[in-house]
Amino acid sequence: MTQETIQKEKGLREQLKELNETLSLIKETKGKKKELKLPYKVKAAMKKAANKRKIIVFLLGTDRQIRPTLAEIKYGIVFVNGQAHQATTDFVYYYRNTPTLIIPEWSLTPIGTQDYYDAVEQGKTIEPQTIILRAMEAAQNQMLKNKMSGKMLIYVLIAAAIGGYVLFGRG
Repeated sequence: MTQETIQKEKGLREQLKELNETLSLIKETKGKKKELKLPYKVKAAMKKAANKRKIIVFLLGTDRQIRPTLAEIKYGIVFVNGQAHQATTDFVYYYRNTPTLIIPEWSLTPIGTQDYYDAVEQGKTIEPQTIILRAMEAAQNQMLKNKMSGKMLIYVLIAAAIGGYVLFGRG
């Protein structure tokens, strides 16, 4: 039997059921996310990094590359590729419980939490409540637009019926 004859023998419900099963399998495989993979040297030294005053540094290069490295903190300064950068606690994040800095290559100061506080003062943060309210308003506006188009459809049908009667009814 060929694939076509097998499909013809199956009913519509069975085919829909198979299709839904394959779609659910596809969705499950797409939902899995891969984590960031660090270079072996950085990953191996990560466990001992905090104890030896070392920190993971994600260096944002001018060539649009991100280079993860390990660096040692001395007196609030971290040296990466011979360049000194500020490394106070205001700029430290944690990646898997390991202290981490995100440093643009062209700047002395890393990306830190001060940027967040500045955004809060300027009202540029993403608040979940405001996003939810905006989504609800958009859905409500969409419903209103759909209702208006439904009314317009009824008016058009009534006008077409009257026009048809006027044109063809007097015959």
